[in-house]
Amino acid sequence: MNLEKFAEKIVALVGGEKNVMGLSHCATRLRFTLKNNKKADIEKIKELEGVLGVVSTNAQLQVIVGNQVDRYYDAIMSMYHFEAQDTSSEEKAEGNLFMRAIAVVPKVFGPVLPLLTASGMVKVLLTLLAMFKVLPTDNQTYIILNYVSDICFYFLPIFVAV
Repeated sequence: MNLEKFAEKIVALVGGEKNVMGLSHCATRLRFTLKNNKKADIEKIKELEGVLGVVSTNAQLQVIVGNQVDRYYDAIMSMYHFEAQDTSSEEKAEGNLFMRAIAVVPKVFGPVLPLLTASGMVKVLLTLLAMFKVLPTDNQTYIILNYVSDICFYFLPIFVAV
């Protein structure tokens, strides 16, 4: 299917040109912001050639088209003059206060996760070495490695604040 034909079909299936408030894309998805998500025919969109899947949220209808997403996006934008939305900005948090608070957790701990993982692995190694009596717990090497593995937890409040 050529790109122009795809653009016509996808816009018709999301509810028509008047139902689309904006369009953006990421690495593999076309992200339609619709006035009324109920007008979109998700099952027929999934059947389109080139569509790998569809994800519908309150904020957006995301059509997964793969690595060629920029070609699909350019074809749609050249035929229809939708508002191009900023793809670099974060999506607005949807839902109640609890759901927005939960959404913050991965953003805060994501950058610290490798450090937490490394500290945990050193702790596991020390536990195994002590359990199999390879390294006694009063050995200087054990004590130093134990302190090194605790550093992440001592400075965790600073890492989270940053």
